[in-house]
Amino acid sequence: MNLAQWSIIQNGAKIVAHMGTGNNAYIIACYSNSRPAVMLPLLIQMNHTNTNIAVVVHTETAAKRYSKEIEETSKVAGTPCSSQCFLRWDSLPIDSKCTYFTPESFLKAFGQQQEIPYTHIIVLDTHERLQWGETVLAVLKKVYTGPLVLCCSPLPKAIGYLQDFYEGASIIALQDIEVVDMHYLDHPSCNLVDTAVDTAVNISSMEGDGHIIMFLSTREEVLLVIRGINDRLQSQQKGGDVSVVPFYKAMKREELEELYDALDKRGGRTIIVATAMAQDYTSLPPDIKYVVDSGLQTSQEGKQIWATKLDCEIRANRVSSTGGKVYRLFTEEMFEDLIDMCPAEVMVDKLDQVVLYWLSLGVKNILTLETPSKYPQRLLSSALTTLHHASLISNDGQLTRVAQSVSSLSICLPFIPTRFIAAIGHSLSESCTSQILSIVAMELAGGLNEAYYTPKEVVKREEAKNIHALFQVEEGPYITLLNIYESACTPKLKHTRWFVEHFLNYQMIRMATNIRHELASVIGVGAVNADKDEQMTGCLEIVKRYFDE
Repeated sequence: MNLAQWSIIQNGAKIVAHMGTGNNAYIIACYSNSRPAVMLPLLIQMNHTNTNIAVVVHTETAAKRYSKEIEETSKVAGTPCSSQCFLRWDSLPIDSKCTYFTPESFLKAFGQQQEIPYTHIIVLDTHERLQWGETVLAVLKKVYTGPLVLCCSPLPKAIGYLQDFYEGASIIALQDIEVVDMHYLDHPSCNLVDTAVDTAVNISSMEGDGHIIMFLSTREEVLLVIRGINDRLQSQQKGGDVSVVPFYKAMKREELEELYDALDKRGGRTIIVATAMAQDYTSLPPDIKYVVDSGLQTSQEGKQIWATKLDCEIRANRVSSTGGKVYRLFTEEMFEDLIDMCPAEVMVDKLDQVVLYWLSLGVKNILTLETPSKYPQRLLSSALTTLHHASLISNDGQLTRVAQSVSSLSICLPFIPTRFIAAIGHSLSESCTSQILSIVAMELAGGLNEAYYTPKEVVKREEAKNIHALFQVEEGPYITLLNIYESACTPKLKHTRWFVEHFLNYQMIRMATNIRHELASVIGVGAVNADKDEQMTGCLEIVKRYFDE
């Protein structure tokens, strides 16, 4: 792809002028995820009246954050634009609203309504190539005819795969803050922690004003580097106006408060030492001028791995001040050897849930289905085998009667494990649907470990253990979950005091009641609480077949 062919747009309002009607897709190529998430809906509002915009973003946290941010930004811009998250489509009047969805919640809303009432749709983070994100794109191509904007990285491969799917979709490149200097090491680092500390201290001592953000792979590295920076600054007596704060998953409350205090502080310099989670995080100080990138991250399996070129470019784009600089703690040759971007999830993950979703929607031949990434034959075969063993498809690959009876679950809640859908489907003929729904809801809410509350006080732990034992039954953990649910929710959800006395997680079980109600309403089961007269035999057989893996 010739990058010179891009339409470089400095004034974002011109983007809307490119948006026509019909099923044409427009690709916005940019590194920053937060700017199009907030600015594109506002620009559409400014150029169109009575708009109802849907924005699909890859995580619930990001969706809520963008929803809040657009409210604040619209007030400053003087453009009325109310925002909401994850609402039913039929409750959204066309009055200049912007609703943020995750791919899962978007598919859920589509499954419930079977129509898309939005005047404009924006899909963010398409370069993530998540399974349900790509499913959203495939659904939109089949059923949506309005203006569609896809936001992705400007890497040629990220754009190319979207252009191939949308048959030469128009590209618009959204200019971001320009990085002035990109620095690499001359030789690979022998000690990453020492190199990171040296780099941060040198920037702080020799460069001008501006905050610093550093990307490392693990929490342990973050803490080691922070300790090293503080020791060096203290020894040099230069730490007075410098705050060094961590940013990683599962931070303690006091650590988060320290981070926010540092970000809110006027004057001085903040050094944010972070893991990869800060790549897409928007609530960072507006004057980040220096990025330090180790080039490493942690895989889902907990292993330290190299980031992709896309990851490194996104990190570099965290610069939010003109004249920013990026220091990569590896050589330029090492950067060139990195892969462009991660493979699509559908290329490596199980496909039984997504295959069941398409079959439930009426797709006859999954092999001819148009999707952004073509499903691998070996994963398709594995998915069909899994569904056949669960009695959800027949020998000819069509839905069985059991699958048809719960096809609404597959359409409205496609992200539920197929074994749970199969369990609910078989329970309809075994007079134990109420019990299976309770078990599934408790599992989806977190399972047995989340249901139990273990107090911090050592003296109370033995008491909690004894009370938890009262719920346990010899039939196994899943029937124990059923016992907990029925004890806590029959005839209705107990008072919070009861949960405290029984050392159970009120929030988790309350979530389970909401999930159970949703499951029951989707398949049209009126009863919400378990009926004591229902037979346990069928329930135990279903649990043994679908839960005890």
